[in-house]
Amino acid sequence: MSTTPWARQAIEDAGFERIIEAGLGKGPQDCLGIDLHTIPAARGASTIWQSTATGEAEISQPAYRRLLAKRGDQCGTVRLAGRSIGAPFVGAVAATLVVAEFMRLAMGARRYEVISCHLRDLGNRTVIQGAAWTPYNPGTVALDGLPPRAERK
Repeated sequence: MSTTPWARQAIEDAGFERIIEAGLGKGPQDCLGIDLHTIPAARGASTIWQSTATGEAEISQPAYRRLLAKRGDQCGTVRLAGRSIGAPFVGAVAATLVVAEFMRLAMGARRYEVISCHLRDLGNRTVIQGAAWTPYNPGTVALDGLPPRAERK
């Protein structure tokens, strides 16, 4: 395993006070899966993702084996087999969960440390609630050189 930390393992050390992150499923069988985490949390990111491996993707599915046999391109087949397959609506649902967590943050409401779900069966989900963060408003920024609304005449 590489000594360089993966993004999720190093995320706590980036210097942000609060982090809301979401990831989509792993591979073709889990393409409808969503995992959301808020950090800091009771379990640290380096603990949650300590077993991240850098091994090669296993080409065990019949479609991938046929592709490898037909093309003989190990690299392209592994890359195809090793990538998540998603649909736009999965990303849209994940983004909605992230925005909802951001709204909880802005209001000081109780947050979720973990939401793990699969869109095929939302009844079988894992949700771990965390303590509320202090209400936080990240403020506004001027767009296109315009001053914030309060400063306009």
